Amino acid sequence: MQPDMSWLGVLEHHVRRTPNKPIALLGDDLVTYRGMAERVAALAAGLRERGIGVGDVVGLLSYNSIEFLVTMFAANHVGAIMMPINWRLAPAELRFILEHARARALVCDVALIELANEATDLLEGDLVRVCVSTDIVAGWERFSDLGAESLPTSRAQVHGDDVHRLMYTSGTTGRPKGVMITHANLAWKNYAPGLWAAVPRRSARPHHHLDDRGGCDDRHPPRV
Repeated sequence: MQPDMSWLGVLEHHVRRTPNKPIALLGDDLVTYRGMAERVAALAAGLRERGIGVGDVVGLLSYNSIEFLVTMFAANHVGAIMMPINWRLAPAELRFILEHARARALVCDVALIELANEATDLLEGDLVRVCVSTDIVAGWERFSDLGAESLPTSRAQVHGDDVHRLMYTSGTTGRPKGVMITHANLAWKNYAPGLWAAVPRRSARPHHHLDDRGGCDDRHPPRV
């Protein structure tokens, strides 16, 4: 039997161990692991009620926020693929990515709503539009309303080869290309630093392109 490698399992692990420990703080909004799990479950129920499920792409156009984390975990909850989008893109570029990825939903920060509207006005097909806003925005559902009256849903089981995240390149020499990052990719990325620190080694390769999480840089040369 293959193990369940959902990235959501990381959150569930900390909910069991330290439910009241903070996971995120933004302004006066402090969220514990248990609180994050509750927000995630509510949003996941709302997404599932709107037909979002396994293999569907959920776009996210947002600055750093607590809702960013909630959306990521909620997408995992229903087995969907998280697709964070560069907010510096032009509307036409954003539209291309949404069409190319066949996105089923778009969660947007209210500060970026004009960009999202211009990009999605001519978009063909049904797109679940969700705005992170305290006010009602025409053509968009409020983030806080999703799942408010939805029944809880069990989370989808995923395997290592299932796609967790879809990241698009900048398209410097052509059209942007979607890079698929699996749940196993993330698991090994986070497991690798422990292996790196535990194994003495010699290395003749250049290190300036590597970071200090699973690699090294000029400030953290390899141990000899």
